[in-house]
Amino acid sequence: MATRPFESRIQDLVYNIEVGIGLQVVKIFLYVLLMCTLAVLYMATEYSGFSDKQAMDYGQLARNVAESGKLNTNYVRPASMWFLMKNGKFTYKDAEGKSISRIDVHPDIVNAPAYPLVLGGVFRLAKTNFAEPPKDDKYAPEQWVIVPVNLLFCFLSALFLYLLGRQLFDPRVALTGTTIFFLSNTVWADALSGLESSMAMFLTTFALWSGVKVVTSMDRPDKRWVRAFIFLTVGTLACVGLFLTRYIAVTFVPGFLFLIWAGIGRKGWIFALTALFLFLAGSSPWLIRNLKVSDTLFGLAPYSALHDKNMTFERQIAPDVDPPAIASQLSSRFNENFGDAMVFNQGGVSNALLFSFFIVTYFYRFQRRPTHLLRWGVFISWILLIICCSIWGDETWRVQHTYLPVVILFGTAFFYILLDRMQITVKIVSLSIVTLFVALQALPMIFTILPPRPGNNYPPYNLGLISFISKPFKKTELICTDMPWATAWYGNLNSLHLPTTLDEFYEVNDYHKRISLLYFTPITRDKRFNSDLTQGSYRSWFPITQFRMAQDFPLRNPAQLMNGDQVLLSDYNRWSQ
Repeated sequence: MATRPFESRIQDLVYNIEVGIGLQVVKIFLYVLLMCTLAVLYMATEYSGFSDKQAMDYGQLARNVAESGKLNTNYVRPASMWFLMKNGKFTYKDAEGKSISRIDVHPDIVNAPAYPLVLGGVFRLAKTNFAEPPKDDKYAPEQWVIVPVNLLFCFLSALFLYLLGRQLFDPRVALTGTTIFFLSNTVWADALSGLESSMAMFLTTFALWSGVKVVTSMDRPDKRWVRAFIFLTVGTLACVGLFLTRYIAVTFVPGFLFLIWAGIGRKGWIFALTALFLFLAGSSPWLIRNLKVSDTLFGLAPYSALHDKNMTFERQIAPDVDPPAIASQLSSRFNENFGDAMVFNQGGVSNALLFSFFIVTYFYRFQRRPTHLLRWGVFISWILLIICCSIWGDETWRVQHTYLPVVILFGTAFFYILLDRMQITVKIVSLSIVTLFVALQALPMIFTILPPRPGNNYPPYNLGLISFISKPFKKTELICTDMPWATAWYGNLNSLHLPTTLDEFYEVNDYHKRISLLYFTPITRDKRFNSDLTQGSYRSWFPITQFRMAQDFPLRNPAQLMNGDQVLLSDYNRWSQ
């Protein structure tokens, strides 16, 4: 074959760049570049350190995974000690056969493991340096590892949101929905929070895309069984990851199984049972670990439904778990929270118009069967999630964020249905309406990144101060504080959550491990005087915060910092050395 002239090849290249595939590549590159710039801008203007205790808890768990390969925690909960003691798992035998209490090596029996394991793996791959103390209200492992990982999950969610939109609707809906996703304040706020929401959102979107691929593969005349089972396997593994990211996300599984069963039809039960088997098999290693460590499948996690604003249950070494009392408390909490859950006022859906469009789609029948069935699968899962959120309370509300891509996609699709019904023939007019619709969704994000900028997170978190207070203590020592999640993460110390009573403090100090520091912050100091400090769950500690201790109190060296906001009681003055 004769070689084509150089000028001809150059002309073909120019043609492809101007009107061919090259133009599409350039458009995709510019679009991704624009969204990356938006992510960097949001991070630069809004990141000021973590403010959620759960994010700090995940961080210290991930660091322990990176350093030891085990999911142990420096955040020691008195209720966790009680739970392990109750089940005979609080002590273990060392190499010499001596019984040792599990305070220094305290297994985490509260959190699902997937998110800390992912962060721990990235910490290890990146060879993250934890020795450098935090400063200026920013901590390098947060800023350069945890937040970028969450941003990556956001972009992966957007990719599968676009692919899902192409499967269910058309490229127009897919592109507009993806753009609205990128302009959502909730998406970026979750990424900067350090919480598991971004990872859970990606796993949800990926699982739905895989489920739709299973249904469409079996809808083909040749019924590609191998292709369908491959997508079924990866989709189910995403469900396993979602469950192990947050236990309450197990509510997603029934909706996923419904999509598979109803979408395939007569033999759908085979695929649904296969998916259920794969889900149970994938989840079992972690459940077996919990059985080995705590003698229960989920450890202390189910008891989080008993938390209150003062975290009274968590701070008790001998909590009251009388079944009638628990049933009464859960019933009261359900009645209090169910109304809020039904209107999704804490669900993080940033725009009421888009969410209204999503709700209205349940009164409209889509022609494509996968579109119709996926919507009802999501409905089943969301109703179950509402019930669980009503029982477990505030800390579970953000799990609703995992359905934000679906809300955006179906809301955008219904918007285009309305737009097409208007039969606007002037293209610039319809384009202006679409632009206005997208701009309305972006308003929360726009107002967020505009000045004034967010300040630091004090009170109660002053990263430099926490580092200064923690520095004189060895990692093997135990401190007691009202914000153990922060001292565990920023100070890398074994931190006991402040018990409810002084007697419980003595029990830990006298029988389990000596406590070297008692550290009070505005979490305690700003409590209500009568109902919390003098009459409520902090009444044992109020005299201590005023330095009125008994003669036999083991910590006799007092100090005040931050104009009295921070109160320290240590075994001796460690900071003057």
